[in-house]
Amino acid sequence: MRKHLLLLLFVLRLIPLQADEYDYLCLHSPKASNTCFYSVNDLQKITFGNDAMKVYLKSQSAPVTWTYSNLWKMTFEAEDETSIQSVQKVTDLSIIQTMYEIRVKSLSPLKSVTIYNLQGSRLAIIGQGETTVSYSPDALPAGIYVVRAENAEHSQTLKFIKR
Repeated sequence: MRKHLLLLLFVLRLIPLQADEYDYLCLHSPKASNTCFYSVNDLQKITFGNDAMKVYLKSQSAPVTWTYSNLWKMTFEAEDETSIQSVQKVTDLSIIQTMYEIRVKSLSPLKSVTIYNLQGSRLAIIGQGETTVSYSPDALPAGIYVVRAENAEHSQTLKFIKR
């Protein structure tokens, strides 16, 4: 396994990589709550050591260290928004669905972000009192779900499909 990783890293070093069309570097942990997103514009470099990788950011003096045992996968994501989600940004509350997560942003503290299945059963309540919340549907079985976000003035609802 280690030989394959080293060979892959050597080959990648020879090929110039470009992430212009992406907005975030996503480091996914086996625990969905530990997943981190870093703006591509904030990245300086990424180094790979024997036991961990380090992410150097322009906004921080010290690198962020990720041990390989805590790293499930690494992806680049674009914040692709549909026209419906763009209209929702007119209010102070928005729900953004990316390939790997549901992100809720609010200018005022959230009352709740609730995940429902199509039978109407509540599966999760998160984000009470926060202004930004991320939810990874990795633990959910494949299907169609609804996320509802509420703050003091508005509520938004978004249907999403877990494949």
